[in-house]
Amino acid sequence: NLPVTDENIFIVGCFATKGSNKGLEFLKGNYTVNVKKNLPKKEEKMEASISTPVSYGKQLSSTYIVTVSGKKYEVQVEEAGEIKSIEEKPESNIGITEIKSTLPGNILKVLVNDGDSIKQGTPIVLIEVMKMENSILSTHSGKVVEILVKQGDVIQSGQVLMRIKEG
Repeated sequence: NLPVTDENIFIVGCFATKGSNKGLEFLKGNYTVNVKKNLPKKEEKMEASISTPVSYGKQLSSTYIVTVSGKKYEVQVEEAGEIKSIEEKPESNIGITEIKSTLPGNILKVLVNDGDSIKQGTPIVLIEVMKMENSILSTHSGKVVEILVKQGDVIQSGQVLMRIKEG
């Protein structure tokens, strides 16, 4: 039971759509507003300090305290021999393509699952942009290996939605 106020009547009246009322759903708490809150940005300081004077030919301590983004880490430096060869690791991301959003909006539904085989042009995500539903289509064919978004997420244009392995 919602109180009958001018504000509630306005919200229900403004967001009436065919078959539903997003204003009423919002007032009941079943609908989220797609508005980002601007928070003040934290200043990140990257300070490098050496407490031990550096000089060549002098053996320094092998244990150091390193501060990264305000967190302190204890680091031990070990003397290493010559590098005989550099072992190349095979690229595990070869053939992996990222599918990115072409529009900002609110994810209404993810239309594919991990492991699904999809073709170029297949609708993969349904999003709401300015109160209109739009489908985002796959730009490549392949097998879905990772889905990075879920229903209710707010996405930006260019954001990676999922990764597929071409083939």
